[in-house]
Amino acid sequence: MLDTITHRLDSLTQKLDSVSNHFSELIQQAEMTTTGVTPVRDYVVPFAHYVGFDKWDWLALIIAAFSLACAYYAYRSQKETEKNTMKITEESQFMLMIDYFRHFYANLIASKSIVAKLDNRFHTHYPSEEHIRKLGVDTDALHPEVFFHSKEKYNHIHELLMLVNNYNTELGVAEKHLCTQNLIAEAKLRDLNTLIFKQNLFCEKFRKAMKELCEPDKPTGWKKWKRCIFLYEESGRLEDNEKARKRYNEYIEKSRKNIIETAVGRDDLTDEQKKLSLEEKIEILRARVKERNKDYFSADEKQANNFAKIFFRDDKDRELFFMLINSNIFYEIHGKNTQGYDKIAILPF
Repeated sequence: MLDTITHRLDSLTQKLDSVSNHFSELIQQAEMTTTGVTPVRDYVVPFAHYVGFDKWDWLALIIAAFSLACAYYAYRSQKETEKNTMKITEESQFMLMIDYFRHFYANLIASKSIVAKLDNRFHTHYPSEEHIRKLGVDTDALHPEVFFHSKEKYNHIHELLMLVNNYNTELGVAEKHLCTQNLIAEAKLRDLNTLIFKQNLFCEKFRKAMKELCEPDKPTGWKKWKRCIFLYEESGRLEDNEKARKRYNEYIEKSRKNIIETAVGRDDLTDEQKKLSLEEKIEILRARVKERNKDYFSADEKQANNFAKIFFRDDKDRELFFMLINSNIFYEIHGKNTQGYDKIAILPF
């Protein structure tokens, strides 16, 4: 049996020598046909002898280099795939966040209208479940993966997702409480006030996140060291900060216009009035509010102050905001939908 093993080892050694001789012939042919690498060869060959490289070491080195090249191209391909398969772009995410402000404004109107129309009749009446469920906030428009390149920006979107998910849970509890006749009135009122408060809170949280997302990415790798070493990088940083500030202000202005157009569009206007300019529609609503002399939100109302501070900064603008929101709430309470039913349905137990 020992002779058999020895014979097989001798056979394997002969085959390895054959492969080694063949590989040597390939190297000699490459040396004969390649004239431009002579200086490199004259340096590499003595170095290989010095460190003790044999032909098998060179073969392993070539395979390792080939594997490294394959890994690099696979990495590049993966990055390209991430970009191509990304659901939305950064700009699209900002546009969706702008629409969230419009949704929070609509929720503020609806929740305040429910409180006003229910008028503390918690033991005899309840709002139709559909009005509560419409206050839900969709999380599908928040995409943290868009900012996979920045841990800080990714975390900002993820924090918003957590806040919205918690709010939707509170919304489900509020619906259950409001539709339970024997639950104490204080608990129901607390739930409704929480829903109103959360719209104001979301307004500030989303604004803060939007501002942070507009900031230039923190430098990494060589860019980070270059910024530390070269003073002229300071001018580039200031320019980036100015672009971020301008970008943020543009988004805030778009959100403001979106809220105003939403507010005007929610009110009861005739077909002829709808054809008027935005400014003319606003004047119609202002005259109505003045005639009614009924304020559901006052100028110092904390439940809506974030909307006013962020989007309506001066006194004239703030007056416009509270005029619009009071007009919208009045119409929600007293208006009819297209089928002729109350816009806010309060049902008896």
